[in-house]
Amino acid sequence: MNLANDRKALQQYWWLLLAFLTAIALPLSTALQNATLPLIVCSVILCKDLRAKLPQIIKEPLVIVGLLFYALFLVGSLWSSGSTHDISKMLLKMIGLVELPFIIAFFSSDAKRKSALWGFGIGIALTIFFSYLSIWTNHPMFHAKEWGLQYGIFRMHMYHSYFLALFACWLLYLQLNKQIKPKWLKIVAWVSIFVLLHNIYYETWSRTGQILCLLMVISIFIQWRLKIGLIVSAVILFVITPTLIYTSSSVQAKIKTYQENVQQYKAGKFDPQNPSMYLRWTFHKYAKEIIAEKPILGHGTGSYPGEYARLSALDHNPFDNTQPHSDYLWFGAELGYIGMMIFIVFLATLFIRSFSLARPYRDFGVTVALVYAAACYENGYFSDSVSGLAFFASVGLLFATRYDLKQHAN
Repeated sequence: MNLANDRKALQQYWWLLLAFLTAIALPLSTALQNATLPLIVCSVILCKDLRAKLPQIIKEPLVIVGLLFYALFLVGSLWSSGSTHDISKMLLKMIGLVELPFIIAFFSSDAKRKSALWGFGIGIALTIFFSYLSIWTNHPMFHAKEWGLQYGIFRMHMYHSYFLALFACWLLYLQLNKQIKPKWLKIVAWVSIFVLLHNIYYETWSRTGQILCLLMVISIFIQWRLKIGLIVSAVILFVITPTLIYTSSSVQAKIKTYQENVQQYKAGKFDPQNPSMYLRWTFHKYAKEIIAEKPILGHGTGSYPGEYARLSALDHNPFDNTQPHSDYLWFGAELGYIGMMIFIVFLATLFIRSFSLARPYRDFGVTVALVYAAACYENGYFSDSVSGLAFFASVGLLFATRYDLKQHAN
């Protein structure tokens, strides 16, 4: 009997640790993300109580649409013009659609959700520490190369801004709904919000991340109090935003870069030191041509890299590319308008079904749906290994509240 209790206790500790690691990985480590989600799936399969939740969870409309979307990727591999490697790679990218019901089952207890929140909070604290340390030392913590350029991950990527904004909005929600009681803790929360927003708008070089942050803050305010939220939103758009443009060198630089990119693209001049939008629009152009060739069912799962290479060779286009930097166009190129529409339905289902959740999960479900619907227009945000895995982890945690195992401690 004691042995059984010990094993149960050890299982609880392991699950709490796994929840913590899953959340702390979101802002810090893609490698850890790739490890924790499969471990969550295995944990659910091996636990009778959690596994018993799956038949009920699979009836969730969001899960049904997600599985239907993945089924289309599987079927799309039958007529794909892509290589086996590219087909497998795309199927692996979308595996979160299959993992989602397991993630929901795993987080169906308040203890694991609290552990995840602590993990995410600590991850954000480490991220913001590394960010300012890299700024003060003028030496980014890590570098990554893309199109011959180097950028500091903690300073210049929109994922950094997204995760900071998500946590800032969580603190804002708690403040607006008076869920933080001690006066000193309220002060800490407001200071934290200020530091996070300052990093996003004055230190981080991510135009998309800054726009997404505005969208998230507006979403939280409107859901808090509709009339007051609309007034605050107007103030944000017409007072705070111009102030940011006037005072933030980061925002000014990104606006200038965008304007220069527009002029360069129209003139057909490529600047290797300022390539972002020029390349993005070039990829969009070819993706639209690929869609136009087979608009209904597309060229099949994993076909985009090969089709892009084919058209590029005809035009002597020098830029290599494996994804068009727009999930809508990517899914359209590979699965046609049918795939594109199912993806839109999936995000719409997330938006609608989020209203069935208790607060604060409702507010953040709606906000995540809006953020990804906007971000995927000119980014591979849903399909990306960082923000894509974060999507399924966060949405799974939010929807787990509908299947809470209140009678158990797991």
